[in-house]
Amino acid sequence: MEQMLGFCSTLELENNPFLPIAAIFENEFSIDWIVELSGSKASQALRALEGGCRQGWCERKESGIFQFVDSCRKQNFLESIPAGARNHLRKRIVDLMLRDLPDEAEKAVTVAPYLLAMENPADYAGWLVKAGDVHRRSFHPELAL
Repeated sequence: MEQMLGFCSTLELENNPFLPIAAIFENEFSIDWIVELSGSKASQALRALEGGCRQGWCERKESGIFQFVDSCRKQNFLESIPAGARNHLRKRIVDLMLRDLPDEAEKAVTVAPYLLAMENPADYAGWLVKAGDVHRRSFHPELAL
């Protein structure tokens, strides 16, 4: 019956690529980024994300912007992605954010957690230095380490 109403079942939500990809994001994420990373249609991604919201796993922050709120479910989705694929997706997320975010300081601080989680972020070392400088200047030296 649930399927006939156009809702995603829990099983369908757990067996699609959208929520695992979304789980890689540290905070808020754009549906546009999910579509780009998955290579799928926006309608499919939106259906999965809205289903995740109905399940209480994530929430819509504003139009097209979502965030995971269930940390256990997020961790489960994250662990469902093989380590090599997680690393590849983190690199693609960094590239998306560097392309899409407007402010250099915001870019540096936003991409730093992804770079720290990557296996080999050497190509992006300058962004880690910038993030450290931003945290130091804003009197958050513990974050600069």
